[in-house]
Amino acid sequence: MKLRFLITFLLASTVVFAQDNYFARPDKNGQDKFFYGGLVAGINASQIDGDTYSGFHKAGLNAGFAAFIKLNPKLLVSLELLYSQKGARNVTVVNTITQGSRPIEYEAKLNYAEIPVMLNYAVADKIHFGIGASYSRLISDKEYMDSYTSSIGNELTGTYRKQDINYLAAVSYQLYENIFVRARYQYSMMTIRDAQKIPIDFGTGRQMNNLFALQLFVVF
Repeated sequence: MKLRFLITFLLASTVVFAQDNYFARPDKNGQDKFFYGGLVAGINASQIDGDTYSGFHKAGLNAGFAAFIKLNPKLLVSLELLYSQKGARNVTVVNTITQGSRPIEYEAKLNYAEIPVMLNYAVADKIHFGIGASYSRLISDKEYMDSYTSSIGNELTGTYRKQDINYLAAVSYQLYENIFVRARYQYSMMTIRDAQKIPIDFGTGRQMNNLFALQLFVVF
């Protein structure tokens, strides 16, 4: 009974919140519209592949502006300018003879200016799938490890490459009128730090940004 109620509620919500493809509508003058602007805000859940840790434990902000060019009612090109926080975080507990049980915290904070470009296709009136790529420029970086084993100190900066290029794949859903929610996955095309610049205890081998983003955007 509860499952039937939930399914009925979700179907009813879909009808109430969004009944057609927003990008297929004419403008207020009845003319076809080709260019749209928008505001974007969301969160990242990220990790760095190659840092010897696992799990998308580093939360961060992504926010900025978006533009959409309509090629036809079902096909759009999107361009964004975002501030995006990426990186990694891990906490482990170790037992030592001298200090007993203690946590070791590792965190990498990578702040980027990012330009994602995507091709988006409407598979249904309210659902778009998108693929593309993004270029990111590193604004600042900070890497920290609180560890009794570290031989290089507690904090590092300046070891990451200044640019990062990512593959993108996304799905977006039209919640209401001009309000959309989007889930996006992205992964680095190249290493974000040269192997010789990775200090002992801060990871080994090639390192890549790996993250999921959840965004809310309003289109005008």
